Amino acid sequence: MNSYTTNKLKRVLSLIIDDVNENDLTHLFYKDINSNLSDDAVIEIKIKEIQANIKDLECYSSFELYVIIAKYYKCDNLIDLELFHSILFDKVQNEKNTSK
Repeated sequence: MNSYTTNKLKRVLSLIIDDVNENDLTHLFYKDINSNLSDDAVIEIKIKEIQANIKDLECYSSFELYVIIAKYYKCDNLIDLELFHSILFDKVQNEKNTSK
């Protein structure tokens, strides 16, 4: 996996960790790992797990990765949150682009 995809995956996992913690889904996402680990340590564990189980990671956008990973960990109710994040991000980007 190239560094661009690795960095994208790290950003997506960071967002998922925040959302999982806020929505009381830690029992699903942290299954079989110590939930007291740092976010960075959890991300490294999850990257290895995801690489082993989800193919062609470099082909997906951040949004698609979020949805795929949320479904993989059975955290489907996070998908609406990611849609919200995506819409919000697009709105902010559009505002930045129109102000130039």
